[in-house]
Formats: sequence, structure tokens, C-alpha cells
Amino acid sequence: METTTLTVGRNIGNEGTVTNQMLDEFIKNEVLTRLEYATITHGMGIYKGTMEAIVCFAVTGKQYEDALFEVGEAYKKAFRQDSVMYSCDMREVAFK
Repeated sequence: METTTLTVGRNIGNEGTVTNQMLDEFIKNEVLTRLEYATITHGMGIYKGTMEAIVCFAVTGKQYEDALFEVGEAYKKAFRQDSVMYSCDMREVAFK
């Protein structure tokens, strides 16, 4: 199975941060309209030498990859981001 993850930062340059309310609205309007499911995790990251809060959206299945790329583009536009990070983990998982 293939898991694709989109990681986005919550800093908006020198203009502040993406608040919880802003993130909730983004998820409601952009993520829920494109994806049937996703795992969303919050953490800390470093971008250009600065620590920032991050959010990761992960989906399993190649069929959702394009939708996740659309979410990333929408996030960049909505919150004036220089970039977002996509990663893909391809491995077999067995459940026992």
C-alpha cells in the first residue's frame, strides 16, 4: 500500500500564523470536499532555520494522490506559502 503525506507549515511569513480557526475552515472547505478520509496530525518542524507548527495530511491509496496535491496547492494559495512538502511511503503492511 502507498501512503502519501502532505506537510504544511503554519507560519505566514512575517504576517503571523495560520490559527486553529483558519485551519478548521480550510479543512472544512478544501480537504473535506476533496478527500473521503485522511489522517491529520499536528507537530513541529523547521523551515529555513525557523521552528513552526506543522500539519500533516496522510492518505493511503494512489487514487487520492491527485486530490492531496490539489489540497497542497489550495493551502499555498490561501496562506501565501513558499512551498509545501509531499512524501510517499510505499511498503507492504500486514495486520495480524
